Amino acid sequence: MGTRLGAPTPPHRHALDAIRLRGVRGEAVLHHLATLTDGDPGPVVREIAGARWTYFLLEPGASQDFDWPPGAKCFGPAARDQYVGIPAAHGNTYPLS
Repeated sequence: MGTRLGAPTPPHRHALDAIRLRGVRGEAVLHHLATLTDGDPGPVVREIAGARWTYFLLEPGASQDFDWPPGAKCFGPAARDQYVGIPAAHGNTYPLS
């Protein structure tokens, strides 16, 4: 395995679809999904600084099954070399939550 800055390179990449919304629009969609799902909107990554992006993580190919609001950016199977930072399960992962 190769290394980058001393950390081992993961042996596999994980493929997911992600929908990205900025600021209050992302927060509004998150609130709406949480309401519809009794508080379980699925995996969501939020940036709590800067542009305050909200990323909704979906199974590969699933992003095309839904209508997303204007301004939504899909990182799906056609996206090349895109990544979404995932916060650690424990500890400080600022600015991600």
